[in-house]
Amino acid sequence: MSTLVSQKRDLRKILTKKRDIIKRNATVEFNYNVFKQLKKFIDFEKINDVASFASIRSEISTTQLNKEIIELGKNLSFPVIVKNSNQLIFKRINSDNTFKLGKIGRAHV
Repeated sequence: MSTLVSQKRDLRKILTKKRDIIKRNATVEFNYNVFKQLKKFIDFEKINDVASFASIRSEISTTQLNKEIIELGKNLSFPVIVKNSNQLIFKRINSDNTFKLGKIGRAHV
């Protein structure tokens, strides 16, 4: 295995452990009041499309954030890898979408 690949693997392990610690110590993953302030700051009323992601493993949950975006009537899109490709696209989601996890735990269609 090349040194670069080995270093990348080791760094992923370190960062995953750090995210686990952050997540364990987080008292609130989604703060509606902070989200409300953010909406004012970025003039959310003028925005129709929002890109987010579906959190996995040790990532802080984006479930409530994504739910709020949909409930506000915004178009929510996730980055996905096109099957059998390295191409990253954004796919608009709704409650009927099904995603499959790829080899590194990322969603693909």
